[in-house]
Amino acid sequence: SRGDLTTSIAASRATLLFIESVENASTTMESEGNEAAQSEVVSAAATYNLMDSYVSNLDDSELRSTAGESRTAAEQRVTTLVDQQRGYYEDRLASDNVSMIDRAQTNRQLAQLASLQGDDQRAERLRERSSAAFENYTATVEQGNEQRQSARQLREEMDESMLTVVLGQPLMLNPAKWDAFEQQSAEALATYDEAATSFETAGASEEAQAVASERSTAAGRFQFARYTMYGSTAAYALAFLALLGYLGRNTYAYVRDAREAVSGDFLVAS
Repeated sequence: SRGDLTTSIAASRATLLFIESVENASTTMESEGNEAAQSEVVSAAATYNLMDSYVSNLDDSELRSTAGESRTAAEQRVTTLVDQQRGYYEDRLASDNVSMIDRAQTNRQLAQLASLQGDDQRAERLRERSSAAFENYTATVEQGNEQRQSARQLREEMDESMLTVVLGQPLMLNPAKWDAFEQQSAEALATYDEAATSFETAGASEEAQAVASERSTAAGRFQFARYTMYGSTAAYALAFLALLGYLGRNTYAYVRDAREAVSGDFLVAS
């Protein structure tokens, strides 16, 4: 019938698209890996579903039977591709070092594959898991930002209360604040470490690297401040020794003069 002719032409076009998608998916999977091939696999599954719908709409039983053979072969091919992708993503979820954002994205990819296979219930469960993982990711990134801000606040408090900043460099000149400096500097660096861990756990790699760089800068500034403290302490010690020397010399001179004066008075009296 005329309707079957139109449907056959559409099915043929869908078949050509399917073959192209399958070839692209296989090539990409071999050369670039499963993640890069995901969009091609999705395209292959979608074109298969389109081809299947056209074949199912054929009125002529003989024509439908002939097309069904090609459909069966296509189904086996697309099932193999989807199973490979699903296995890859499930193995990824089972690994110990998967980040929160990776978990969210992986569950979303699995949901897409399940939906294309017609497993709507599983697809919905996976979408819910993806949403939950993304919410955890967002909360953990916010936590990392708060921890980074806390570390910065500690540094600002140190600059204001115990350090003297000259030309952008922190100087530690008050030995009385040494213990407080050591405590707060350690706390600031530990808080930076916590922020980096939060970002790494979430999968925000760029933020984790930025925090690590900021921590390194802070550690360098703290060490510079320690060196100035060592220097100022040495200067104070030298000044104290010089003062003792000065007082010692003056005391010695005074005692000597006093003795000479007493001796002179004694001679005159004699």
